[in-house]
Amino acid sequence: DEQIKKIGDYIDKAAEKGSKESVFVLDGMSMVVGVENRTVITCMDVKDMQQNILTNVDSVAFLY
Repeated sequence: DEQIKKIGDYIDKAAEKGSKESVFVLDGMSMVVGVENRTVITCMDVKDMQQNILTNVDSVAFLY
């Protein structure tokens, strides 16, 4: 699947920059990703994030 490949590519880029946990935004979804273990920790619709605060992330990537 193209989206899974794109997420994997961005995990590689985040790892190269030294990230440990990152937020990826893709197709209206926001994902908290554990870079070191290559795992999507949580996923939510961007519309539902209006009152949420994400903590303990060290990078953000917009995947287009």
